[in-house]
Amino acid sequence: MNSFTCRNMYLNYYKEKKISTLKNISIELPNKGIVGIVGASGAGKSSFLYSLAGLKNKFIAGDVFYKDFNYTEHKEIEMSKLRKEKFGFIFQKHFLIPYLTVEENVLVGLNDNNFLSAAHNYLDMLGIGEYKNKKISVLSGGELQRVSIVRGILHKPTVIFADEPTAALDRDSSKVVMDLLKSISKDALVLVVSHDHDLYSYFDYKVGFKDGEINLRENI
Repeated sequence: MNSFTCRNMYLNYYKEKKISTLKNISIELPNKGIVGIVGASGAGKSSFLYSLAGLKNKFIAGDVFYKDFNYTEHKEIEMSKLRKEKFGFIFQKHFLIPYLTVEENVLVGLNDNNFLSAAHNYLDMLGIGEYKNKKISVLSGGELQRVSIVRGILHKPTVIFADEPTAALDRDSSKVVMDLLKSISKDALVLVVSHDHDLYSYFDYKVGFKDGEINLRENI
């Protein structure tokens, strides 16, 4: 079984205008590996990512499945449960909680006893372990991004949605992050939206967008 299946999916924020952000998207995605979602700004990449994450349901026509879970047939409370249990998110904006420490931010919603050791390992791996007890207000933009990456992967999701995960990072930090995501992708699906051609070597499959439509499907 594939992880995601889209059948004739449209995303339209303004139904009366009949102008769709995504148009007639039909695609199947695997259960594992890194899928790169590429294209120019405004092509529909992030809209596609967040549609698969179930964050755009009220604007969608057509079918979107995660395995046998049909988004259009389930209530938001069921969708939220799926996101919490199966999905991990790395957003362009980090959405961290400013009054919490780095450690507290990555452990939000998790049982500290089960995840504390893994949290420290990931923070060390990404070069920010020394800040674990610091408030995030003392961190740089790149350090904040690495905290958000740890938060997104810590609970071992089966799907990671990563929107420009290395945009705030230097080349060396980007390599560490992508090596980590590549390792995780052996057992999970990692969806990466990126403009950075240096990341393409990490992709197992590439989906290209232009004007809200898929214009490229490529095994790498």
